[in-house]
Amino acid sequence: MLSAWAPGGALAEVMRVRRDALAATVMPGPAPFAWHDGEAVSALFAAHGFSVALHERRLAFTAGSARAFLETELRVHPGWIAAREVLEPHGQMPRVRDRALEIFESANEDAAAFRASSGYVVITAIPR
Repeated sequence: MLSAWAPGGALAEVMRVRRDALAATVMPGPAPFAWHDGEAVSALFAAHGFSVALHERRLAFTAGSARAFLETELRVHPGWIAAREVLEPHGQMPRVRDRALEIFESANEDAAAFRASSGYVVITAIPR
């Protein structure tokens, strides 16, 4: 069993902005595998004798504000920590941080604080 983020929503958009900034700063890598796509995952696992079941879910991320959420992410999320090491020396971190904040503020689902919901799938591999 594994899980993967689905495209769409504020968190996916912020991850795309971060990934694009990294690709523009250093050598671009391959496109991410479409773990959310049932057909792609089924084809991948079928070659190893498995069928798969995908179940869609949603998760809400909350904080006192969009800025507070982003500041915590920047401080503790491994993806942001690694990105900062690459983007800061090239002067790109402020632009990426500002764009992430814009995305979170525009996607905020809670006028009194911050909430952004993101979709994900749970993938179960079943031996055939």
